[in-house]
Amino acid sequence: MSLYQRGIPQVIDVSADGTALGKSFNVTRLRYHYERHGVPTTVVRIESRGIMQQRLRETDLFIPTEEFAQARRRVGGLAGVLQPAFDKIADAAAKEEAVLFDWPGGQAKNRLDVLLATGFDKGLAALNVRGASVTVSTNVVARMREAAENLVETARVAPGLQRVLLLNERLGDFAFVPGSTAHKAHEEMLAAPKQAVIQIPEIGGDAWPLCEANGLSLPRVVKAQPSELAQLLGVSPFIAQVIINEVATWWVATEREFGRAFPFPKPTKK
Repeated sequence: MSLYQRGIPQVIDVSADGTALGKSFNVTRLRYHYERHGVPTTVVRIESRGIMQQRLRETDLFIPTEEFAQARRRVGGLAGVLQPAFDKIADAAAKEEAVLFDWPGGQAKNRLDVLLATGFDKGLAALNVRGASVTVSTNVVARMREAAENLVETARVAPGLQRVLLLNERLGDFAFVPGSTAHKAHEEMLAAPKQAVIQIPEIGGDAWPLCEANGLSLPRVVKAQPSELAQLLGVSPFIAQVIINEVATWWVATEREFGRAFPFPKPTKK
């Protein structure tokens, strides 16, 4: 059965109005979720040339936000800037692959304009491709309010996309005092139109920054031996074991969460 027949989104748009929400990190985690189930992925990273730091694979696509300033000179305007990404979608549709859009903060209006102008959800449906939109938020009041608006506006301009709310606990959990401003913002966010909510915990023990600074991927840390990781990071094997345990615990929890929003049912045997 095809991904479409199995109900699995092949194009996933990940966005947040603010910055420093851990959005790109979760795009990477979503990539591993798909690839664990045998679906190759392409990441379309939209970011300023000045702050682009995330390493991409050769098959991924980088679109500088600076190109939007010149959009009026392109066929299709803002949408024309994303022409390479649309080509990736058409290619993925034929090859049963997935395309993950990583939108930067500050591009909410451009993103919505592109979804609306292109009839994005309808265009995907014409290709027999299911699409989804993931809105990321931390527990900061302003970010939760932005997430609620993002969900509402996405439902308005692209109702055919599955909408998922990702609650990232990198700054703390989402337990608030009833009646507080944060509690009200949280309730309003949860009331926004969506099909699923996933909660991503913080990696315990401050275990990830050192790994990331040394260019290690999540799977490599999870699979590493303490002695190997200790040498790579310059720490004691005992500390390395703690890091492995913390990252592995997070890995299992996030696989469960992404699996709830993007399940991969086993193909039916003929």
